[in-house]
Amino acid sequence: MSRLVPFQPALSALDGVLGWKDPWMPVLRRREDGTRRCWHHCGSDPAALSTLVGRSDELWSDEVLLGLPERQRGKQPCGATALWVRVEGPEQLRRARAFRPLPSIAVQEGSSSRRWLIWPSDRWMPYFEVEERNRKLAYALGATQKFGLPEEFWMPAPGSCLRVGRARPQPVVCRRLEPGVFVPDAVTRRLKEPPAKYDWRQTG
Repeated sequence: MSRLVPFQPALSALDGVLGWKDPWMPVLRRREDGTRRCWHHCGSDPAALSTLVGRSDELWSDEVLLGLPERQRGKQPCGATALWVRVEGPEQLRRARAFRPLPSIAVQEGSSSRRWLIWPSDRWMPYFEVEERNRKLAYALGATQKFGLPEEFWMPAPGSCLRVGRARPQPVVCRRLEPGVFVPDAVTRRLKEPPAKYDWRQTG
C-alpha cells in the first residue's frame, strides 16, 4: 500500500464508488475558527470534487473531510455502497497488509500510520448491514469500530492537508487505487463476530 496516487483520480474514484446510489456527499471545510458544510453532487461532473477540494485547500487553507453520501441533504446516510475500516498504529497496519482481499482504495492521513481502507461493493447495503460488516472488519484488524458507522465516516480528502490543531500542514494522500469491486461476503464472510455491543466502540 505504498504507491502514491494523484489526488484527482483518487477523488474521481471516491465519487463513483461512494456516490452511485445516494448522490449528496457532505463536505466539511474546517478551519481553526470553525467548520463549514457544503455539498457535492456525486456523478454530476468527474472533475467537480477535485475542483472543490483543490480550491478549499489552496485558496482558503481549509481542512477538507468527505462524508458518506446521503439520499437527501441533511438526512444522514441510510446505507452505503462500500465497506471500510480506519486503521492506526504499526500492528493494525501489519494486519491490514496481510488481510485478503486487499482494499481497492487506501487513503493515508498525513505522515502517520492512519489509513482509511475501502472495499467497493457490487450492491447498495442498508445501514445495519454496513454497521455489522464494518464492525467485523475493524475487529479483525484490531481497529476502532465506531468509524464503521455510516454517520462516523469523515475521511480527509486526498489532495488536502490536515491543519486544524497542527503546527504544520500534513498532506492527505491516496496510497492505493485499484479497480476491484467486491461481493460483500467475499470481504467479511469468514470474519469473527465482535464482542457484544456494550463494548463495540473499543479497539480489538
